[in-house]
Amino acid sequence: MRFPWVNTSFRRTSLGECQPDLAFYIGDKVNFPPLNNSPVNINELAAPTLVVEIAASSVNDDLGFKRLLYERLGVKEYWVMDANNNDIIAFEISDGGSRKIEESNVLPGLNIATVKEAIQRSLTQDDGEVNRWLLGIFS
Repeated sequence: MRFPWVNTSFRRTSLGECQPDLAFYIGDKVNFPPLNNSPVNINELAAPTLVVEIAASSVNDDLGFKRLLYERLGVKEYWVMDANNNDIIAFEISDGGSRKIEESNVLPGLNIATVKEAIQRSLTQDDGEVNRWLLGIFS
């Protein structure tokens, strides 16, 4: 995995364009897009492996229209962070559809419940405390 792409545009001819809050390319044999401000052409490069949308007023749009767009574009996993409820809703995307998951498939061993708890802890603990807690879980 390399740096997250933040607010980068991803475009596939005839299917559409998206600009997720965060996008990650994960894997050993990934052809990373250039780190510049140009839209990523996913006709030539793969779609991001994991896309994250952070939603406050757009939760329904992110769970509906945007999820369907990411299905068409070929994203493998899609997370929506509901900022109003400090919740994560995660989807695996395969075979042109999606289903809700409790454990990441692109980050094996990462339970979505752990991500949710880290978000909850970040409301009352500083980054160092949350990082130490996460290191304890993953070590």
